[in-house]
Amino acid sequence: MHSRLFLIVAFFLSLFFCCAENVFADSAESARGWMWGGTEEVTGGTSEDTTGLGWISLNSSNCDADNDGQSDGATGCPALGETVADYGVFVPESDGDVIGYAWSENVGWISFQPTDLVGCPQAPCSAYRLDDEIYGWARIVSIRSALGQSNAGGYEGWIKLHSESGDPVTYGLSIDALGAPNTIDGYAWSDEFGWIRAVNVTVETSESLIVCPNASTITIGGILQLRAYYRPGGRILSCGEVLVSDLDVTGSSTWSSNDVAITTVDASTGIVTGVSTGGPAVITASYLADSAIALVSVNAISTACGDGVIGAGESCDQGAASNGSCVTGVPYDHDSDASTLDVTCGSSCQINVCQCVI
Repeated sequence: MHSRLFLIVAFFLSLFFCCAENVFADSAESARGWMWGGTEEVTGGTSEDTTGLGWISLNSSNCDADNDGQSDGATGCPALGETVADYGVFVPESDGDVIGYAWSENVGWISFQPTDLVGCPQAPCSAYRLDDEIYGWARIVSIRSALGQSNAGGYEGWIKLHSESGDPVTYGLSIDALGAPNTIDGYAWSDEFGWIRAVNVTVETSESLIVCPNASTITIGGILQLRAYYRPGGRILSCGEVLVSDLDVTGSSTWSSNDVAITTVDASTGIVTGVSTGGPAVITASYLADSAIALVSVNAISTACGDGVIGAGESCDQGAASNGSCVTGVPYDHDSDASTLDVTCGSSCQINVCQCVI
């Protein structure tokens, strides 16, 4: 029956090739690598070699490494020199929707787009990341299109990305978030095609570098010391997660401001100075091949100890209850010795006093 299905979808695949370059392009794709859906032609293979989907590419760079729009001819890719669309699958670095398109050498486009997942067998009808697992659905576009023509041979093309409570077998796609890049391992399942295995799948991340504090307000003439932290082989999701083992690369980073009319920043120290009211200005720190940003706004309010605004001479200002600017776990200067970070603002931003003054 699989052979009959391939004949049915062949016509739709030819249509998709003609317009794929515009329909399926997505510049935000972050997944790299392949999934394996087996092939009917394997002799003496295991049960996972009989699904018939073949190699599934999660990113056009697998087949077009130089991004010239033509296939490199690798295994699982179109023939050498054939047109390759710009496509890919986006996996967020924290909880959120997984979107985009993958390409199967046997059945064509596999969609993670919410619009293609309407009417899935079990809600929610989307693909999404929750913690370090990927849940939901994907769908084979050619089968969906053939179904719309009442010519899908009884197939519907759904791929389930993770088991649910009560399923007879536990399976799913899991993300190892400790490495850089992250990796995805495990299996998805199709009632019609069987197991689909992740093979050397990675997810590009950009959070091994972080700038703290990541959002601040200073006054005209006020200064703010930003700091950059780097975690080799890992990622830092927030300033509150900076560890003692993370590298303080403030002095090794290159700093810039996207609007010097509002804020200037010393390119080698990360010290920001308020120039005029406005913002937020985007302050960027670049270190090795990574970059991270912080947002800094400027207002005209005079510096007042305990007003919750980081003004001239202050590294942080606790302000009133629930109105502080302290960042838990980030070191600040407390005395006249600017070369030594000798105090850490903790979780006591509930009192109307000023702390951590340079």
